[in-house]
Amino acid sequence: MDLSEYQSIKYDNEYFSGDAEWLHKRIYSFVKHFEKTLKDKEALIAQVILNNGSSIRVNTFGYYQPDVITIDGTDSNDKNVFLILPYNNIQIQFSIKTNEQETDKTKYSIGFKSY
Repeated sequence: MDLSEYQSIKYDNEYFSGDAEWLHKRIYSFVKHFEKTLKDKEALIAQVILNNGSSIRVNTFGYYQPDVITIDGTDSNDKNVFLILPYNNIQIQFSIKTNEQETDKTKYSIGFKSY
């Protein structure tokens, strides 16, 4: 993934009422930018890296004002997890997965919601 074009991503000059909302919008912009660069049968994967070194595959990013980011996802054992993290303590890793045998079950997209 090439971040050199990231500087050219446009952001709306909207009023943000809290840091969590700002970060949520920023993550959304990153995801939409990277999704535009995907080739056929590629999917963008987002993982949150936890303090113990494990990671959670993100299904949905959410936020609560003023300072909480929520993550709905799955752990390494494919168990559903829901994380509540302070906006200033989140590490996200993006990667691209190629699936030669893509079906409706293997399609993956990252969701966004606010509370």
